[in-house]
Amino acid sequence: MLAYVTYEDIHSLQAFHEQIVIAVKAPEETKLNVPPPKEDSITIHIKSTKGPIDVYLCEMKQESTTDNLYEDTECKFSEN
Repeated sequence: MLAYVTYEDIHSLQAFHEQIVIAVKAPEETKLNVPPPKEDSITIHIKSTKGPIDVYLCEMKQESTTDNLYEDTECKFSEN
């Protein structure tokens, strides 16, 4: 199964405002484990034996003083 989501799709959802969004692009049969969160952090374990994993981290900041809601959005890319 393939899915395609644009940057604008994610930003248009009010539920993601003032949140951190993590998008993962990984091969089939990739294992994802999210242990119970600690008081000040969340840990995510992702393991693949069939290819690389791409992780995209976007901090969704909403600027309330302008018409552009996504002016202060910062996205980072990490490669495993």
